[in-house]
Amino acid sequence: MVIMSRLGLKFPEPQYLQVLDVMMEWRWFRGLMGGRSQSALYFLGRKHNEYIYLDPHYVQNASQDVTSIGNTYFCESWRTCKNTTIDASLGICFHLDSLHSLNQFYCTISELKKQAPGNFFIFMADHTPEYVGCEGEMQKEMEESC
Repeated sequence: MVIMSRLGLKFPEPQYLQVLDVMMEWRWFRGLMGGRSQSALYFLGRKHNEYIYLDPHYVQNASQDVTSIGNTYFCESWRTCKNTTIDASLGICFHLDSLHSLNQFYCTISELKKQAPGNFFIFMADHTPEYVGCEGEMQKEMEESC
């Protein structure tokens, strides 16, 4: 699941970075799609206020023989940057492999929303929309699992 979000105007606001840092510790977290000005990056994790990233862009000549250039599609090293220097627009990536994982994720993110109500940057509806067609059963199941 990718949650697209904007954490500020040009750069992320410090209070939103605190919430994002908590999310980066969750077992479902798989990375951030984002970058810096004129640069798209994939952030894997963090160490203190430094975000660890891979730069997936390596310009090379096209080839019909993928086996001969296959290893060039991978980054040779990782880098770091200050979390305050990244672009404010991010895609937060999570891996949820079952309904149980989804329920746990929902409970965890709901608890984080309660703990940091003024700093929570993701909109979450408190009820299942009528157009979903499950007539509240899914919502009831998720509430009971928390």
